[in-house]
Amino acid sequence: MPNFREKPCQVCGKPYTPAGPCSKYCPSCAIEEKKARQREGQFRYRERLGKPVHGGRGGSNKKFTDHPSYLNGVGNFHHLRRKMRLEITHCELCGKDLTNAGRFEWCVHHIDHDRTHNVRENLMMLCKRCHQIHHGCIDNLPQPKVTGKCNDYPQGVGSRRDPKRTAPVQQAG
Repeated sequence: MPNFREKPCQVCGKPYTPAGPCSKYCPSCAIEEKKARQREGQFRYRERLGKPVHGGRGGSNKKFTDHPSYLNGVGNFHHLRRKMRLEITHCELCGKDLTNAGRFEWCVHHIDHDRTHNVRENLMMLCKRCHQIHHGCIDNLPQPKVTGKCNDYPQGVGSRRDPKRTAPVQQAG
């Protein structure tokens, strides 16, 4: 392997032993120069595509209380959800036991339906069924065959949401 004579770095001027005949920079300056060349290449590429040339990846660069996740309480919601799951063991509407329920068997519901209003007073623990009934998802399911028995309708359907859909009336015989 050939040995090269010491020569000055083109950026900082310090003498260094080059690794090859075309070396222009000392090892510390070479890293910075490579990053600068890559940045320049990205800017030229973005100009050719007609995209904005400014730096950064976009999104929110705001910090702490100005950050949208802080303002909307997303982090607070996740914290409250975990805390509620440990404290509340039953659905707050039907009373179903949620102690051993899996992640997809329970929900934390926003009472005022505003997902950015994440305070404990606005949240309630519901089983998945009550949550679907509350939001009307049950209306999209196929309707049961009416036989005149009380069990024709799922529990809670027609009680608050739609006065027309009530359980069939038993005929006196």
